[in-house]
Amino acid sequence: MSFKQVETASNLDDGTCHGAGYIFEAACQVSQAQQHEANGQFEGAFESYKLGIGILLNGVQCNKIHLLNVLSDCFVIFQLMLMQSEGKLSKKKQLNTW
Repeated sequence: MSFKQVETASNLDDGTCHGAGYIFEAACQVSQAQQHEANGQFEGAFESYKLGIGILLNGVQCNKIHLLNVLSDCFVIFQLMLMQSEGKLSKKKQLNTW
């Protein structure tokens, strides 16, 4: 895995996942749903609740993917450090790895 791949894997702001911003987006939808419900607009309330739940589920899934990418990157780095400490990785190979 190259340095560029590590950098890209940790950047999730691709228009579908906004880090913790998804919680705010979901809260806005729930707030709208509550307003619809208070006004007797139950179809609108249902749609807003459904959208809010979808945003939460998508955000949680994106966070899981991000965590797996970070753990994978850490594992690769740990292996390289272990190989270096055991003298199994030359300086030239280290440079080519990144």
